[in-house]
Amino acid sequence: MREGLRSLLAHRLVRFGIVGGTVTVVFMGLNALFSRYFGFSPTLAFLAAYPPALFLHYTLNKLWTFGDSRKTSRRHLAEYLVSVAITFAIQWPCFQVLHAYLHIRGWIAAGGANVLQMAASFALLKWRVFKQAPALEEAVKAEL
Repeated sequence: MREGLRSLLAHRLVRFGIVGGTVTVVFMGLNALFSRYFGFSPTLAFLAAYPPALFLHYTLNKLWTFGDSRKTSRRHLAEYLVSVAITFAIQWPCFQVLHAYLHIRGWIAAGGANVLQMAASFALLKWRVFKQAPALEEAVKAEL
């Protein structure tokens, strides 16, 4: 049983990493798009790219990483918004340091900040938002 739980966690971590990489690339791309083609400042581009990246992040993690096919409830949204606030509190200062103080281009700084907050995001999603997602747990139990 313990090996099955480790396997499940490893499986989720790999999927979370793939989702995180995908969301990071989309987030960085949107930052570059908003800066280059719409003339947004790096800060405004970061803030404008954040909501679509969050939507993608939530959807991919809900359905693929955690295998949660349940209808999204108010609890899910509330827990996700709390996790967003916590990870934004990590991501925003990282972006500011990377861009304003280290003079890294805005779209690259956005990607770096996104990567830095991923561990907190995984923990919050696993143990708060999707803590009762049954699909993968049932699959592991069926294998055992």
